[in-house]
Amino acid sequence: WSSVRMWLGAAGFWNLAMFLLLVALQRLLFLVESFILASWVDAKAVRDVEDWTYMRRLIAVVSACCGSFVLLYWAAGRTSISASRELHSEVVLRLLRAPIDRFFDRQPLGRLINRLSFDMRQLDSAIAYCMVMLVAFCCGFLLTQGYILSMAPRAVALGVLPIYAVIFFYIYLYRGTAVPLVFRSKLSLSAVQDLQGTANSTCVSIRANGMRQDFMAKHNHYSASVMRCQYLIFHVAKAWVQSRVALCYCVLTVLFVLAGLWTNLAMGTLANVISLSFMALSEFEAISVIFSNCINVLNALQRLARFFDIPQEAPMEQEGDPRMRLSVTVDRGDLAQFELAEGPEAAPEDQEASPVVLMAAGSAILQSSKDGKTLEFLEGCGLRDLAPESDKLPPVDEHLQIVAVNSASGNARRMAQELRTPSPGGVWLDLWQSRHAGGVRVQIEDLVAGYGGDPGVLRGLSLDVPARAKVGLVGRSSCGKTTTLLCILRILEPRAGRVVLGGLDTSTWGLRSLRSVVGLAPQEPALFEGSWRHNVDPFGELPDGRIWEAVESAGLLPYVRTLPRGLDTEIARDGSSVSFGQRQLLSLARMVARQPPVLLLDECCSCAADPRAQEAVRAAVAERFPLSTVIMVARGAETLRLLDRVVVLDNGVVLEQATAREALEAEHGILPSFVKTERP
Repeated sequence: WSSVRMWLGAAGFWNLAMFLLLVALQRLLFLVESFILASWVDAKAVRDVEDWTYMRRLIAVVSACCGSFVLLYWAAGRTSISASRELHSEVVLRLLRAPIDRFFDRQPLGRLINRLSFDMRQLDSAIAYCMVMLVAFCCGFLLTQGYILSMAPRAVALGVLPIYAVIFFYIYLYRGTAVPLVFRSKLSLSAVQDLQGTANSTCVSIRANGMRQDFMAKHNHYSASVMRCQYLIFHVAKAWVQSRVALCYCVLTVLFVLAGLWTNLAMGTLANVISLSFMALSEFEAISVIFSNCINVLNALQRLARFFDIPQEAPMEQEGDPRMRLSVTVDRGDLAQFELAEGPEAAPEDQEASPVVLMAAGSAILQSSKDGKTLEFLEGCGLRDLAPESDKLPPVDEHLQIVAVNSASGNARRMAQELRTPSPGGVWLDLWQSRHAGGVRVQIEDLVAGYGGDPGVLRGLSLDVPARAKVGLVGRSSCGKTTTLLCILRILEPRAGRVVLGGLDTSTWGLRSLRSVVGLAPQEPALFEGSWRHNVDPFGELPDGRIWEAVESAGLLPYVRTLPRGLDTEIARDGSSVSFGQRQLLSLARMVARQPPVLLLDECCSCAADPRAQEAVRAAVAERFPLSTVIMVARGAETLRLLDRVVVLDNGVVLEQATAREALEAEHGILPSFVKTERP
């Protein structure tokens, strides 16, 4: 019943109200049609009547009945689609937010998708028809039997009530038998499908180990169980209940006929009572078949309801979430008229690195930071001073610094020139909190994490990564490198310990805030359906120049230029037009364009077979993330030279760490011996 309530809630109150109203109207019109025919016969038997009057009434009622029938199926379809859409959206959302360590590592993804698609298809195709027939039968049964009992003498009406009780008792027994059989059939069918999938994937091993007969015996056992259950449901149980209900209806009909003759009931009304009684019997025979299908639908609905109990990730937003960065786009015409002035410590021999000041209306608003990589607001100035007339700037309480203007980043002078250049279009600004503009420090403290029921991949790992540092994780397979990255991003929730970014414990953050700060280029990158531009900038917020620079930084520019529509060329839906190496380079380009404060790279420097592409990737990692704190799974001596520190992991803990130069030049100890194994 909880599954039924879930479906009713998804269908919506007004859809259900409209459907039930049309069901009642359709059955009432059908009863009125029978009543008009009975009245016509009764009147014709006692006197000469004008037939055309009854014919007009009958035509009007039949037309209304046909119209209500069409509207009824429209309402049923609308209700079914609304409920299915709501359930599908909710189930997919819960699957997307299911944690790896408590769900996906215990559920085969292929089987999950197959069962979900099968259940949704069954729900879409059958529930509307089953719903119409069952509700219409129940409503019609109440109306017709109420009409029949009202025509019978009171003594007869009271006397047949036990027969109705017997009918409902037989239906109750049928339901109690059919429901377990349907569930047993579904479980056996699921076992058959699992065995078939196992046989397809491990056919060679089954034959080599002489397990074919054992698999065949299990397959035959579960197949026979499915056939027995189906035979019992659709033949034995159905015949059992239909024969007994038919006997009860025959007794009822005989009693009603005798009562009608005894009370001199009009012939037309008596014929109407008999026809309605037998019609209810024929409807019940059809409903007994539909009831079995309805149980299958309810079984599918119950399996869908289990998705609502899936454990979920942390909330996307938490009260008091820190806002480390903010991205806004301002119309060029709304910007203030800026003037560029040299700072008091200008160095003419190095104009690119010299301090700059941006002024508007004679007042200084922005100045370059001490390292010359960002623009910071002067005391008393804020984001609103950049575009006083713009309505696109959100209210901001934090003190911010500008780290990028359109495609200009990492250089205060270039960003200042971009702000004052009168070019058409909007101006995209990337702003970070001032306290984090110097980079985000990453601290991992006594981290314990794992998958499923294993004792843990990480077993008390502690690591301190300074702001803007580049740290490489090396180690043997399954030592915890990728698991560490997933814990920082909270795709995998730690069992103990914590991750601290910029002095803030990430366990208190909403996931949206955390993942706006942390970027990941995974070892198995995914493509988004759409163009190359969409894959670099999925949210469509970055300027064109920044996207092209990101593509060039990842070494994809020569290839993209050969495409017929450049960045706007659509990628094949199955990704067949993009190689695996290009996918990883595209994932890196996405990070270059995004410039996250904390960047996680999972062996992206070892993806490309082309040495020139590898060199482009290494150059991007070395030069294109001036403000980011980079933690990467490293491999190869050339990659290690890009790093500030190298950390060796073993059995989920830090075994040794040193600078990259020390690791490459040392001759003794665990670290140099391991680094040598990483050399190409």
